[in-house]
Amino acid sequence: MVGPYAIRWRNFKGHYYTAGGSCSTSYHDEACRSNATVTKHFPPLLYNLHTDPQELYPLDPENYRDVIDTISDLKDAFLLDLDWSESQLLMGKDRSIQPCGNQDCYPFPYCCRTNLLSPRQQQYQSSFSWL
Repeated sequence: MVGPYAIRWRNFKGHYYTAGGSCSTSYHDEACRSNATVTKHFPPLLYNLHTDPQELYPLDPENYRDVIDTISDLKDAFLLDLDWSESQLLMGKDRSIQPCGNQDCYPFPYCCRTNLLSPRQQQYQSSFSWL
């Protein structure tokens, strides 16, 4: 169980976990790169979203102990009310629970391709096949 990565309260946001994002592997901030691993922060990284909307400059936790305590209380209350369920990814590839436009196809589920265009949209799209 990891829990929420971040909690926002008023103009503050506390990050308990950070991980790589959609930034390239050459992005200047190593923690934001797509190859970055999940990192736990205690105390959480705290940002003032009014003065730092890009979340570039974490606040000193010693100067904001009351804010961190409030955010931590909110996180704890959230987790107490949360019902964790079994991982859907660990359930396997049971055909009966997989959405598929062609249930009898092979190899499953890679063959599950559905044309979501209406016949009119298909006709329109095919008229521009030279593009």
